[in-house]
Amino acid sequence: MHKLWTAFKKNLQQTTSSIAFIPAIFAISGLLFAFFTITIEYDERVIDLKENIAFLLIDNQEDGRVVLGTLVGSIISLMVFSFSMVMIVLNGASSNLSPRVLPGLISNKPHQLILGIYLSTIIYSLIMLVNFQSDREYVLPSLGILIAMILGVTCLWLFIFFIHSISKSIQVESIIESTFNDTMVQLEKYGLKERQFEDKIPDFAHWDKLCVETAGYIKKISIGKIIELTEKYDFQVVFRKHIGSFLVKDYPFLQISNTSQLSNDVIAELKSCFTFYPDDQITDHYLFGFKQISEIGVKALSPGLNDPGTAIKALDLLSVLFIRRMEIYEPLYEIVPSGKISIIYFPVSLKELIFQNLIPIRTYGKGDVTIMLKMLEVLKNMIYADSEKREYHQILVQTVKSVIQAADTAIENQLDREQLNELITIIEEKLDGIDQLDRLVI
Repeated sequence: MHKLWTAFKKNLQQTTSSIAFIPAIFAISGLLFAFFTITIEYDERVIDLKENIAFLLIDNQEDGRVVLGTLVGSIISLMVFSFSMVMIVLNGASSNLSPRVLPGLISNKPHQLILGIYLSTIIYSLIMLVNFQSDREYVLPSLGILIAMILGVTCLWLFIFFIHSISKSIQVESIIESTFNDTMVQLEKYGLKERQFEDKIPDFAHWDKLCVETAGYIKKISIGKIIELTEKYDFQVVFRKHIGSFLVKDYPFLQISNTSQLSNDVIAELKSCFTFYPDDQITDHYLFGFKQISEIGVKALSPGLNDPGTAIKALDLLSVLFIRRMEIYEPLYEIVPSGKISIIYFPVSLKELIFQNLIPIRTYGKGDVTIMLKMLEVLKNMIYADSEKREYHQILVQTVKSVIQAADTAIENQLDREQLNELITIIEEKLDGIDQLDRLVI
């Protein structure tokens, strides 16, 4: 049962993130609305209403067929053009930015809504077109034709909005800023928790381990459901791996305080709280947002694009995200109403985030002095943000030294090296003399 529920959640996630999900719902809605209109079209009260608004209605069968046929043909053309534009945007984003941004673009709700309204209007108009009945006094579905005309005009307005939206969404600035905003929203979920419960964190070194049954990426964890289970059956859980990690079969990814007291059904239900699927959705974890922005920056530095400005923009946004991540305490924990810590988990470490997202940009941009200067600027800002607590002093200094070493091997111009040395001096001053940094030989 739990395996079926896990498979259902996985398929539901893939279905709802599909570009065809919302249009399919609108198509069904258009069909049902058409049948509803047909049902009330020849009702006496509706007939009285149509007599009062006769100046808005078509009273000729031939004109009605022409209007509906024109609407169907025109909106099909609009839908084909709009869908083609979406495919062009996706192809351009994959080629020029990163394939990881595709799930976010595909799940763009306004575009899906517009395509859905197009599709529902086409289906509605087709149903009206075949509803010319000769065995009634009122043989023309004039009210349905009026509604179809209103939907057609709505589609024209939506097409104008679609052109504006698609022209904006194809811009790298719009995509990278949208990714940044979504990532910041995920980071804000990890609020600054007070540390008054840290003395209640148990020693979990010798707790029982629970292994994963199938290989895959952890992409979603139902924290609320796990809290309910821990409170109901009185046990505690430690997450050994964070979201986004790839786990092989039989890898111990959980530790439980008293596995022996839990039934197989409870353990199976606990495992069902973890979802594995291939897409990188920013709405699942901030790690995926870091990856997308970093890969956009790396892609911009490729010889085919040669767009250091986008890489610099990516570094600026990453610096804000890194500083926000530095504010999250480690470890994180969840408290049940009784005051007991039920879940202990560790966020992605700053060291790992830097290595995965900042170092690749350093590797591909080490020959560009503007990129090296911006990376040192990012690290300088992070050192300044950490100047009071000094929790991440060591990793930040190590990263600065790695950037200096990379620049030393790739940048030979004397003026460029002087600019780098000036910034290195400023960083060293912010370190308050704790660490000495090497200068580039001029």
